[in-house]
Amino acid sequence: MGNRPFAYDTRRLALKLPTQMTTVFERLLNDGQITAALEHIRAHLDSDSGEAVFLAAHLSISGETSEVFEERSIRQLRAAAAKSYAPAILQLGMRYLFGDSVEIDVARAATCFKSAAEAGYPRRCTSTALLCSMARE
Repeated sequence: MGNRPFAYDTRRLALKLPTQMTTVFERLLNDGQITAALEHIRAHLDSDSGEAVFLAAHLSISGETSEVFEERSIRQLRAAAAKSYAPAILQLGMRYLFGDSVEIDVARAATCFKSAAEAGYPRRCTSTALLCSMARE
């Protein structure tokens, strides 16, 4: 990988898990560089990157109301999940489980948790989430 800022670990890409893109994005956000974080992922939004779409779902656009942000965020989260990006699938499942900006749907949450595991997310995370969804039924 060296010093190349966009030398992604192809094994992680194949598993649809976070890569260096997320690491850099999070570092920029932690440093308060929100515009730079958005620019960092902008180039990847059109490249069929579920990871970039997932990250964009977490940034509010200037002047965006909270209602508009939530609608766009859910839309982007679903789009990232449709690209089999495991963290998006897991987060979508959590939203269905707890009714965060969507109607509670425990069965759909359980399906998301199983899909996240199949997409490569650590089984201990998805297994715990699945158990929580079963307890809510």
